[in-house]
Amino acid sequence: MLGDSFILSGGLRYTKTDTELTKSDNPPGYEKGESNDNSTVGSISLVYTGIKDTALRVLYSKGYRTPNLQQLYMGTTHGSRTPTYSNPKLDAETSNNYEVGLRYDNKAFDTDIAVFYNKAKDYISTIPTQINGSAARIYTNVDKATTKGVELTAGYTIADFRPYVAGTYLHRKYETETFSTTKNGMLKHSVDLEFSIIKPLENHLLSLMVMSDMRQRLKKNPVTVTLKKN
Repeated sequence: MLGDSFILSGGLRYTKTDTELTKSDNPPGYEKGESNDNSTVGSISLVYTGIKDTALRVLYSKGYRTPNLQQLYMGTTHGSRTPTYSNPKLDAETSNNYEVGLRYDNKAFDTDIAVFYNKAKDYISTIPTQINGSAARIYTNVDKATTKGVELTAGYTIADFRPYVAGTYLHRKYETETFSTTKNGMLKHSVDLEFSIIKPLENHLLSLMVMSDMRQRLKKNPVTVTLKKN
């Protein structure tokens, strides 16, 4: 705590990973193996609460992701039209993550907005390839991956009625020594709208949810109505 309005937080995490595949029903030619890895990562955040009903925050964290058994040795080659093959030469992924955000809550209306930026090295992803003359994918390390975007949530409670909206804009760019691209299959826009009546009705809670996934042209999904027991 820094004074009455600032909260400073930090942390460290140490992780040791031992990965080993001794038996598998994968087709012949798949490598069995083991790998060992360890990492220490940290995070720090500063929150300001000097404005009524409002919290401003700044966060930084260091990320580290070790490839798992599926990515290293197993893949997903069973029951898939386009199988994904493992890669025992994968490196661990590291990243630097930044976020600036604001949260406002006066009991009736609440909203949270966050702007984030992520810079990753040896990002673990998949790329298209040809295996035995057939289309497939294989796990690989992308030299660099930059992800940035905005997340917004907002809700308002009127008696027993509460409309709620959540939206995300995401942009990710892959970079290697020879090329860069933003065509990576990531969903760039999403919006969820929810309207709920929080009042028992014959032992049921009626919830009306409007879901829409906004891709390049913000195409909307059909409205769905669900009836749940209270």
